[in-house]
Amino acid sequence: MAKQINLSQGYFSNLFKKVQGISFQQYVMYEKMEKAKAMLIGGRQVQEIAQDLGYEHRRYFSEVFKKYTGMTPSDFKLHYLGKE
Repeated sequence: MAKQINLSQGYFSNLFKKVQGISFQQYVMYEKMEKAKAMLIGGRQVQEIAQDLGYEHRRYFSEVFKKYTGMTPSDFKLHYLGKE
């Protein structure tokens, strides 16, 4: 991203955090997990979502999702659908 706007990575990171209040990596993770939630709600399978978001392994994606949301992808879907 920094390269696309002709800034050094360090300067871009500092500027992004100053303006947004979170690091660029945190922002990317937030966007990925929000997209994952929407995909789960839309009926997509966990394996598909993991691949679409750039995770090589479904298990690792599920761990990251749980760390971010406090629930596994399956639990999140059940909770959202009111079936827990």
